[in-house]
Amino acid sequence: MRHSIVLVLIVFFITPFIRTAFSQESVILQLILNEENKGDFFLYSAPDNDIWIKRDELDKLGLKEGLGKDIQFNGETFVSLASITGLEFSINHEDVSLVITAVPQLFKAHSVDISYKKPYKVTYTTGKSAFLNYAFIYDHETVDTLLDISGELGVSIGNYFGMSTFIYEDTEDTDDFLRLMTNITLNNRDKLTTTTFGDFSASSGTLGSTAVLGGINFSKNFSIDPYLLKFPSLDLTGTLETPSELEIYLDNFLVRKEKLPPGEFSFSDIPATVGLGAARISIRDAYGREHIISKPYYYTDRLLKQGLHEYSYSLGARREDFGEKSFSYGKPAFLSFHNYGLSEKLTLGYTAEASDDLINMGQTASLLVFDLGVLDSVVAVSNSSEKTGLSGLLGYSFQSRNINIMTSLQSSSKEYSNLTMKPEDDKARLAFSSTVGTGGKRTGFITVGYTYSDFYESVTTSRIAVSYNKALTKQTTFFMTASESRAIETSDQIFLGLNIYFGKDVSGNLSLASRDGSETSKVGIQKSLPIGSGFGYKAEVENIHDDNDIDSDLQYQNKFGLFEAGFNNKVRDNGYRLAFSGGAGYIDNSVFLSRPVKDSFAKVKINDLEGVRVYYYGNEIDRTDKKGETIIPNLRSFHDNRIDIENRDIPINYTIPSLTRYISPSFRSGALVEFNVSKIQGIVGTVIMVIDGKKIPAEFAELHINTEDGIMEGLVGTEGEFYLENIPSGKHMAELVYRGKKCEFSIIIPESEEMLIDLGEISCKAER
Repeated sequence: MRHSIVLVLIVFFITPFIRTAFSQESVILQLILNEENKGDFFLYSAPDNDIWIKRDELDKLGLKEGLGKDIQFNGETFVSLASITGLEFSINHEDVSLVITAVPQLFKAHSVDISYKKPYKVTYTTGKSAFLNYAFIYDHETVDTLLDISGELGVSIGNYFGMSTFIYEDTEDTDDFLRLMTNITLNNRDKLTTTTFGDFSASSGTLGSTAVLGGINFSKNFSIDPYLLKFPSLDLTGTLETPSELEIYLDNFLVRKEKLPPGEFSFSDIPATVGLGAARISIRDAYGREHIISKPYYYTDRLLKQGLHEYSYSLGARREDFGEKSFSYGKPAFLSFHNYGLSEKLTLGYTAEASDDLINMGQTASLLVFDLGVLDSVVAVSNSSEKTGLSGLLGYSFQSRNINIMTSLQSSSKEYSNLTMKPEDDKARLAFSSTVGTGGKRTGFITVGYTYSDFYESVTTSRIAVSYNKALTKQTTFFMTASESRAIETSDQIFLGLNIYFGKDVSGNLSLASRDGSETSKVGIQKSLPIGSGFGYKAEVENIHDDNDIDSDLQYQNKFGLFEAGFNNKVRDNGYRLAFSGGAGYIDNSVFLSRPVKDSFAKVKINDLEGVRVYYYGNEIDRTDKKGETIIPNLRSFHDNRIDIENRDIPINYTIPSLTRYISPSFRSGALVEFNVSKIQGIVGTVIMVIDGKKIPAEFAELHINTEDGIMEGLVGTEGEFYLENIPSGKHMAELVYRGKKCEFSIIIPESEEMLIDLGEISCKAER
């Protein structure tokens, strides 16, 4: 009896395990996951209507890793679908498929970065280059005569750039040579920082000051990467239950289309315009149903992206009598500011400046207030000559497609000071400024501004101004300004104007101004200079009290410089002005002359091809000279500058790997841009192998020619013909391999400008 009870218990407890271990059935089913066909899978049908799937195959379905319970079976790891919470499944016997429905939270999240991606390859150039800009101005009037000579010297070595500017003035009263700014800068592309040694302009923020120092500055420089998004990005998120097609709209403009699998999704760094806007995501799921997600947003450029730093630290001696003396330095000074993106809605910072008798420190904050705009605040405290002062500023800005608001309120104590303002200097007890603008393309835009300043010692001043502008046609714009200023006296002013664009860079303007009852009218026409060689001009006639003042200027620029001639005939003064400005540069071990180098520059080389047109962003700059070279004097530092060459100017017997190059030069440096076009010269002939005294065309033999650049290989065709390209002129050893036999011979390539050289019949005797 006891043995029978034990047997029954053993059977009762072991039977489920036996069923689990031996009742699985392997099946091959088509797997449908949230309406998406994932293909055929090898599965196991388990007890209790469960389905097992291999762990590695489950992870490939786009679901999150680690879901469900692992089961070891036949030496492999499976997952029980029944153990996954939020997942339902069933077998469709009609089409032999496993249909799975999973909640979106079980899928891997999908993140799409919509920020600008460069669809081209950029060459970042460094090297040795230099330039010298110079300008000569002769200004002759009935009152005075002035000769002005100015210059700018720059030398670039790698990421270092050294610069010095100077000026010489010769008038009836003075004859002076003055050095202006001299410095060396180091730009770090990876860290986006700039270090300056020498003269530079330093600032410590809104309530601080700006000064020219001679010393050292270390700052964050976002202009090194002009494509970096330093402001808080616009991000949109959502959830998909099935594979869906998405369209993203900003203010009804389509900015992106994407097809995504089920799960949570996010779009980051969506390009948006500053101000209040509306984002819309149109979702079309697998069933064709459309769902709309709408979200208002406020995009601002007054905050930093979370985690970004922006700073400047300056230490040096203050330049005194700048522009009047070459070497005049005063007491040492320190100026700095540092801002940090604490979150996407809050940027905090501090300011500081100090000298031997002054210290000034401040706190700054910029806050995005929901979608209602940005609130800025600055508070600073100073101590100078044992006098402590306090100043504060509160600002607000809001912008949308039709409304623009900017308001600020500033107050300073009488003793507040900084490097450029002493405690005893007069300052505003209260200063208020506000501007409100509204309008649209149909109605035009109107702006109303008001300023008020209450000084401690001076008279209180205020000004109210109204401006309006509207595009009447595509070529014509009307604008108007009316203002009233109050101080000791009240002054009224109104200005009406019309700008007209005639095409081909020619525009004109008409205006009428009235100030305190005195009227002035003006008419003018001007043509801007082209990017390449060509003319520009300006002419204005102004009528004041029935007297006409004439001011005119004619400009011409070519590859070597800019020439100007001006003439004016005014009631009080008349005279003329002559000017010439140009540049000289060094790059690629050669010197060139050009127009003034305003930023970076490039030397374009196209082998030795003359007369090839070179373009900068689609605008013709010049044609290559006899050396196949030309200069582009107006590249933008750190930007991706597009340079093209004209395909039709390249001879037909040349190969062109690329017609476009993108160049990003360092700060004010020279870039060498080479288009390595190569000349094609075909070599043809017939090769005959002599075997046992018989001449046999070496059909389909291998031909090897030894040159200084290596071995050139070719195949021999029917009847022994061969074709090779670009073999250097001269005598070369060659080898022919034909049906296991070899022979060596010499081949002579004559010097020729012909596109095709025919060597005729060449024979070689096979080795025994």
